[in-house]
Amino acid sequence: MKNFLKKQIAFTRGNSAMFLLFFFVCSAYATSVTLPFSFSAGSPISASQMMGNFSSITSAISNTVSSPWVTSSSNIYYNAGSVGIGSSAPAHALDVSGTISAASGFRTPFFEAIITSAQTIPGAWTVLHFNSVIRDTLGAYDPATYQYKPTIAGYYYCTAMVTVATANSLYYAAIFKTGNETAGLGIYPGIGGGSLATSVQIAGILYLDGVNDFIDFRAGTNGSVNVYNPGPYTYANRFSAFLLYAGS
Repeated sequence: MKNFLKKQIAFTRGNSAMFLLFFFVCSAYATSVTLPFSFSAGSPISASQMMGNFSSITSAISNTVSSPWVTSSSNIYYNAGSVGIGSSAPAHALDVSGTISAASGFRTPFFEAIITSAQTIPGAWTVLHFNSVIRDTLGAYDPATYQYKPTIAGYYYCTAMVTVATANSLYYAAIFKTGNETAGLGIYPGIGGGSLATSVQIAGILYLDGVNDFIDFRAGTNGSVNVYNPGPYTYANRFSAFLLYAGS
């Protein structure tokens, strides 16, 4: 809007009538404009008054006309509320009523991690060390705590698999949500050991609130078992999740 007004000033500099009309139009966009000169009712305004104060008038209008957007270098931003496109009452940070098109696609929450180092499961529930991140679109997986904590609330499809090396003990596994065992996302009473490696794979849908909720994958045993780490076959142990539906 500021650039528009400046262009109009340039257009009307040589035309007093148009200049006054311009200020009348400005009243629709600005609460008030303080002119750098004064005059009384019924008194004419000389061309020298307007032309001599041209830069001051431009500055006065630039300081008066405001925008909710803040410019920072080549970026603009708005932190005071929500933005609606095709909607006068946006219910979200960005609320679009219509079809969205993106030439390079959209980045939705998704992560995948694997285990690349040896780990022993000594007994009861133990967090599995998925220490190597294959992909994490929004940086929500922590390879130090082995937790996935997305910042977008919604329903996530979660899947995990653990492969245990030769063992003579029963073992079991489950996806935990915020430190609690998740009903329906576990294998019980367990898988028997033997001379071959055995795998457990779990999948299901969980709601994560985008603030406090996180998930991790745990396994336990009635004895002691080792996580299978067969060199190049790293996908024998994997943990992943992606957003199916945002919102509650």
